[in-house]
Amino acid sequence: RPDLAIVDVCMPPMNGLNLAEELRELRVPVILLSGLDSDEDIVRGYARGARSYLTKSCGPQQILDAVDYFLGGLDATERWVLESAL
Repeated sequence: RPDLAIVDVCMPPMNGLNLAEELRELRVPVILLSGLDSDEDIVRGYARGARSYLTKSCGPQQILDAVDYFLGGLDATERWVLESAL
């Protein structure tokens, strides 16, 4: 079971919202990352199980902050490794 999932809303063949719903049942935190940024899209994402909803206009720092939050705090080395990969 993964500790965290970052999922795009629009991904073939499974819709990211459906996957978020399935992962919610497994108690896996889901961060939805999407180009869909209307209030309706964001509310739909949270309703389907997302713990966070980031739009693709966000930068790597926001993604790392969300990962850091859900994983309970990365130490400086883990954070550096992730930042280097971006």
